Amino acid sequence: MNTAVAYAPNRYHRVQMNTASLIYAPTKGWVCSSLKGVPLHCIIFRTATDPCCGSGGMFVQSAKFVENHSGNISNISIYGQDSNPTTWKMAQMNLAIRGIEPDLGSYAADTFLDDRHPTLRADYIMANPPFNLSNWGADKLKDDVRWQYGMPPTGNANFAWLQHMIYHLAPAGRIGMVLANGSLSSQSGGEGEIRKNIINADLVECIIAMPTQLFYTTQIPVSLWFLNKQKKQTGKTLFIDARKMGTMVSRKLRELTEEDIDKIADTYKAFVDGTLEEIKGFCAAVDTTEIEKQDYILTPGRYVGIEEQEDDGEPFEQKMNRLTSELSELFAKSHELEDEIRKKLGRLGMKFRTYTMEDALEQIIDYRGKTPKKSDSGIPTLSAKSVKNNHIDYSLCYYISPDEYDRFMVRGFPKVGDVLLTTEAPMGMVARLDRDDVGIA
Repeated sequence: MNTAVAYAPNRYHRVQMNTASLIYAPTKGWVCSSLKGVPLHCIIFRTATDPCCGSGGMFVQSAKFVENHSGNISNISIYGQDSNPTTWKMAQMNLAIRGIEPDLGSYAADTFLDDRHPTLRADYIMANPPFNLSNWGADKLKDDVRWQYGMPPTGNANFAWLQHMIYHLAPAGRIGMVLANGSLSSQSGGEGEIRKNIINADLVECIIAMPTQLFYTTQIPVSLWFLNKQKKQTGKTLFIDARKMGTMVSRKLRELTEEDIDKIADTYKAFVDGTLEEIKGFCAAVDTTEIEKQDYILTPGRYVGIEEQEDDGEPFEQKMNRLTSELSELFAKSHELEDEIRKKLGRLGMKFRTYTMEDALEQIIDYRGKTPKKSDSGIPTLSAKSVKNNHIDYSLCYYISPDEYDRFMVRGFPKVGDVLLTTEAPMGMVARLDRDDVGIA
């Protein structure tokens, strides 16, 4: 009987199945808490589950996958490690009560500094690592054998995780992992050069931009990376823009439906099989030479284009005049209703105050006197100086840590399509945000 092993570093667990494949999945529990209904292995194996790898959930779902495909759960074994002793014990218990015998190492250990499975080579890797992790021990690992494509920056472990997993791949191995969108375009700390080297090694098979609000614990936008050491479509990368997919199940949480997952999975399969029909605004197969022209930036929106709109036959100029007229009428009507409401409420003794734009902004974002601390890497962040002549100069981005980002953006997050208005020098500049991998401080 053929066997397969799954391993997950720093929340790593290893799954042995009665197929000829290995699965390797390093994760931190707080990050992978709720990519609801979208386990990474569901893309590969086409199953819809809810992983929580920090406590061994990803491997519980792997066991379910085996059962759903008439396999024998007794053939599953779990290997891995976890840096948090409490989570390490929880994973042991979670797997034990399901009859899965785990090997998570003899003690909790940091993956980078104390790799408990240094000789492992896996066929499949599923990962939701602690992206944007700082203070990961880079100063102690400068000459580490895992950094085949460049030394990762000290302030961000994204490309340390990626290279760690590539190092543990078998000759025909594959990776499916979640990373913050900043990893798609960041040039700081040598990340751009590492990404370039990985792309030129023809390892990147697919990049999927995910919708927002898939996590309970973070609003940082993420993408799925799929890497393959033996790509069938050599010299090409599939880009999928899935940001418009999913259904809001609550005010703060979005879930992908089974239909959404099937659409993504079928698109991926069609690309691998060479039968992909590109869809404007959703998917595109791109040559590495074209990625090179884009400075090795992997943001899907650059390659899939804008979704085509159905032509209703109305000339553009005529439509604009009509819509402008309708908008003016609606504004006028709104002012009339506002005045009427003020009059009626005034009769009840209510008083109103007029606020300036600065007053309103102070109430909304409480920005006065606060400046985020800059860092060498992290989340690309815009300032007022980034807005110039009705466009945004992204080269003027600086970087802040995820903690700083969460602190300053606690009241709201910018989205593609938002119109930015500067309240500092240069005062009054406006521009439309067209990237989803930056913050605004």
